[in-house]
This record gives sequence, structure tokens and C-alpha cells, in this order.
Amino acid sequence: QEEAGQPRAAETSYRHAMDLQPSYLPALYNLSCLQQARGDEVAAEAGYRKVLAQAPDFSAALFNLAVLLEHSGRADEAIASYRRVLAIVPQHADAHFNLGSLLFRQGELAAAEAVFRELLLLAPAHPHLQAALGDILRETGRAEAAVCAYRCAIESDPDDVSALNNLALVLAELGARQEAEAAFRRALALAPTSAEVWNNLGFVLSAAGPVVEAENCFAKALTLRPDYMDALNNLGGLLYERGDLAAARALFEDAVARGLRRPEVFMNLSLALRGMGDLGASEDASAQALAIDAECLPAFSNLLFGYNYGSFQDEGECLAEAKRYGALVRERAKDRYTSWVCGGGEGRLRVGIVSGDLRDHSVGHFLESVVRALDPARIELVAYPTHHEVSALTVRMKPCFSAWKPLVGLNDEAAAKLIHSDGIHVLLDLSGHTAHNRLPVFAWKPAPVQASWLGYCATTGVAEMDYYIADAWTLPESQERYFTERIWRLPESYLCFAEPPEGGEVSALPALRNGYLTFGSFNNLTKMTDEVVALWAELLRSIPGSRLRLKAKQLKESSVADRVRERYAAQGIEAERLQLEGPIVGRGGHLAAYEGIDIGLDPFPYNGVTTTMEALWMGVPVLALAGERFLARQGVGILNNAGLGDWVSADGGELITKAQAWSADLEGLSTMRAGLRGRLKASPLLDAPRFARHFEDALETMWQMRRR
Repeated sequence: QEEAGQPRAAETSYRHAMDLQPSYLPALYNLSCLQQARGDEVAAEAGYRKVLAQAPDFSAALFNLAVLLEHSGRADEAIASYRRVLAIVPQHADAHFNLGSLLFRQGELAAAEAVFRELLLLAPAHPHLQAALGDILRETGRAEAAVCAYRCAIESDPDDVSALNNLALVLAELGARQEAEAAFRRALALAPTSAEVWNNLGFVLSAAGPVVEAENCFAKALTLRPDYMDALNNLGGLLYERGDLAAARALFEDAVARGLRRPEVFMNLSLALRGMGDLGASEDASAQALAIDAECLPAFSNLLFGYNYGSFQDEGECLAEAKRYGALVRERAKDRYTSWVCGGGEGRLRVGIVSGDLRDHSVGHFLESVVRALDPARIELVAYPTHHEVSALTVRMKPCFSAWKPLVGLNDEAAAKLIHSDGIHVLLDLSGHTAHNRLPVFAWKPAPVQASWLGYCATTGVAEMDYYIADAWTLPESQERYFTERIWRLPESYLCFAEPPEGGEVSALPALRNGYLTFGSFNNLTKMTDEVVALWAELLRSIPGSRLRLKAKQLKESSVADRVRERYAAQGIEAERLQLEGPIVGRGGHLAAYEGIDIGLDPFPYNGVTTTMEALWMGVPVLALAGERFLARQGVGILNNAGLGDWVSADGGELITKAQAWSADLEGLSTMRAGLRGRLKASPLLDAPRFARHFEDALETMWQMRRR
């Protein structure tokens, strides 16, 4: 009756058999199976337990009970039941597979892999086994092995969409973008309505360059699944990166209006609002994200990073929030390492670098010359990139590392285990609370010495971060109390800039041909606070005929540019005195734009760093204010190390006085422009070998102090 599709009649027959003989196990077992199939899990469980009470070794009943327990979310009981099945029938392939899959979902990766490898010996052709192994290999950082496993799975079943999708993801992580794209397209041919595959294809395309096609992929994924957060975030990120901030803002505001009140939505809305200069609304959106999920670490990092743009946050409050973040990541890292396998370091130190910016990025521009200049007899470098992008700068730097081990796709525990197993002596964080950071990994303490450097100008708040690397110019002793890390000051400068290979010759002073002075800033427009606008407007008023040139990706938006004009108009500055420009493709074109600027202006309290160095490289001196916080003293450090300490002012009045003096001495300004690159080359800011010796000494001393 059951095989003929008559379940009710079958149930009646089973019950009649049990009425005749209550202890008749086949009837009780079959009835329980029937109840499980129709979703009556409570009755099915009771039936299986009655069977097992009479026949504890009834493996089929025990297996079905395990499946039922797993389906109802009782993972620990299900795991125990699967293990009992295997104790009775060691060759039970499905029990092996289900147990391994459940252990994997529970995060017990080593145990899951052991079970799958047992099954590999018992039944190597078991469906989805190779794909499941691939998932574990990928999760534990063995990307090449994962590729082999996924290929085996696809060879066995060419229509396995999940294996194709996961293969493509790993290929993308390894930088094999064309192969990844081909695998995604094969998966879409089999499953054209898979929102996940459309999203993943868009992600690969956006990294490779076809932005319009990538946008279409994300839009397709959202059409198929309107609440798909990954696609929503990826589309918003794409719009943000190309400067379409209003569109990104509208996308996330629409998501909120549709009821998608999730932390990621508010976090990305915060980014769009910050990019448009609305710092108050940006902070409110970050607070909304944390109100929904107080332990959403990316939203927490976003909030902490946003504090850097304003001057209204008390430093003590910022520190308290950073410590709260540190407490959260410490709580999640329950099995922190307390011993290490890195040896005594008597030879060379093994130094790991964790960063999402080992590419054409500001951090990369300060790292490249340093890694080239480090003595390989003293320092062995291991890279742990946290972002998939590969640029020409990545290719140039990669040979300086003995190993290149992406953390993309690894959870924090797996990433920490990988780093720990590599025997790292000193682990460097180059991200802080910026995008693609992996600060939670540092809470696991995978290396005995850990330090934050270069990528973020404030405390991480992570107690397991031993040091913050700065210098005496930028981080005075009075600011140490606002860091959870111990401050390690390098001699002269904590920065070393790599000469831009795209930089052309220094041009003649534009004021000589224009007949007026042009001030300029190519910083992120978010740094242009009301205080900055007021000072720069006063500067323009004090020097008749002068102009202000601003270049930022946000200025691609006409509404943003109009808002800038309105802000300066409120200060009495006509629109004709403003030169507003969006992003220029290519670093060469970006640097060439300095040909139109006579004097650079440093924003505050969030100073420029890369922009200041690029301006000096192109012969443009920069006027800066000396702030109190580390972030507000970047100009102080750069200009003093460049021999331009007299370009630093204590207040706005002094800055304007200096600008007026230079506006009256165009010949002197022209001479300075012509010699500025040579002066910069001779300074500590570009002397990579000199910086490298200081850096090596610092790392070795940190290690020696740890051993004592």
C-alpha cells in the first residue's frame, strides 16, 4: 500500500499489525518512517525510541532518528546517534556522510574531515563526498587542494551546480578570474535562477573590471531574491566605489523602506552618507546597525572608523568604544593561543602581514619600498591578504614574501590556526578598523608579538595587540592614554613612501601663467568638515583672486558638487573661485592633476597622508595645522621629516599668514617647487634602506622583550 502511494491505508495496516502484536518491531519501525516522511516528527521520534528500547542495535531506526534529530536542530543528539550507528555498522556510508556534514556545519572542521576521509576509503564514489571535502579544504585555507576536490566532484557529476559555484569561488580567491568566470557561467547554464551564482559572477566581474555587467548580475540576483543581502551589499559597494553615492544611498534607503532592517543595510547606508559628507546621519545609521545587533563587528568597526572624520567625539569616549569592541572579539576567541611553535628567533624573524590593501591602495604605496628594502637575512615575510584584488603593485610586492596565504573565505578561528601553524614571530595588522580588516583574528593571539601599523590612525581596542607603531612627531606621550596598545616609536618617521613609477616631471608654478594662486586638496571630501570650509574660505578671502581646486570621487555626483558650492557660498566664496573635479582614471593622471596647484591644503582633524606625500612629490608644498590627536598630526610628521616644518601652523590665523607671505613671493615658491622632489628624496620619508634598518631593529627588539 505504501509503495502504491496509499500512505493512509498503509498506516492503518501498520497499526492493525501492532494491535495484534504490540512488540512487532517491523510494523512500529515502518509506521515511524511513514510519520517522519509526512512531517510528524514528534510521533516518529517516539516510535523510533520504542523500537530502540527493544532493539538497541536496530541501526536503520537509529539512523532515521539521527536524521530526525538533525532536522529538528538538536545537533549534539544527532551527532551522538550517527556515532552509535557507525559503532554498530562501521561501513554505513550515509551515516559517515551525514555525520561529517553536520560536524562541518557545527564548525568542528578537523573532526568532519576525519569522518569524510574514512568515507573516502569506504566509498570513494559516494555522492557529494568530494564537494564536501572541498568545502572543508577551502574553509581551512587549503585552496589548491579544494580546487582538486571540487574538480573531482564535477567530473563525477557535471551537473553539480553547488560544486561548480564553490570551485569558481576558490579559483577567484586564487586569482584565476577567467577560470572562475567560466565556472560560474557553466553553473548558470544549469541553474539560471540561482541568485547566489548570479551574485558571485557579479563579484568576480566587478573585481576584473566589467562594472556594467557586474551591476547587471547583482541586479539579476536581487530580482530573483529581493532580500538577498550579499547581492544588495555588493551592488551598493559597486555604486559607492565608482562614486555613485546618491544611487548607493537610495539603494539602501529603499531596502530599509522595504523592511530589510538588518545591520549590513544600515552599515552600508552609513558609508554612503559619510561619503556624501553627512557625518551626523552616517553615525546615526551605524548606531542603528548596532541597535539591531550589538555584536555586529563590521558595523562596530565602521562606527569607530567614522569617529575619525569629526572633531565632536571625546577621545575618552572613542577609547571606551574601542575597548568595548576589543571585549567582544576577545569573548569570541575562547581558545586563545598561549604557546607558539615559532622557535627562538635566533636566526631571522618570521613576520606576518595581515592586510586588505596589498594592492594599488594608499597602504600599498607606503609598504612597497619597505618590503623591498628589508634584509632577508633578518626578516622573512609572510603575506596574509584579506582582499581578493590583485594589482600591478601586488605583482611587484609579491616576490618579497616567502609565502602568500589569503585569509579570504577563512573564518577567524581557521585564519588564526593557519597563522599559528606558520610559526610567525611578529604579526602586523595594517588595517585597524578600515575595510577588510581581520582584527578578530588577532584576538586569538596566533603570534606571540602583535602590532598595528600604517593602515589606521587610532587604537584598535584589541587587548591582544601588543604595540602600535608610530613616531615622536605624530604620537606625543600625552596621547598614549588613548591607546590600548603600547606605543612603539620609530626614529624619524613611521612612514616610508614609495616613489610613484607613474609620476611625471614637476611642472612650472601655475601661478606664474595664471596670474593668481591656486590652493588645492585631493583628499576624500568627507574630511572637509565645517571647520575646514570656514578656514579655507577665510584663506581665499584673504588672498584676492585666489582659487581652490578640490578633486574627490564624490565630486562625480553633481548634487555633491552643488552642495560644496553652497557651503562655500555661505562663507562668501563665489562658485567661480572653486574648481571641482571628480576622480581621474589611473594614478598617472591623478598625479598630473597637481600641475594645476600652487599650494596644497591639509584637512583636519583627519589629515591627509598619501595625498600629502603625492603633493610633495609633484612639487606642491602643503600647509597643515598641528592637532593634538595622532590622526591630526600626520601633516606634522610628514612636513617636519621633509624639512618643511615652517609649513606647519599652530592655528588657522598663523596658517593664513604663511599663505599670504608665500602669495607675495611667487619666485620663492617657484624655486621651492623645483627643488621639492629632490628634498623629499633626501629625506627619511623616501629613504627605504634607512627606514628598513630602523624597522628591523624595532621588530627584533619587540621579539627580544617578549622573550624576557
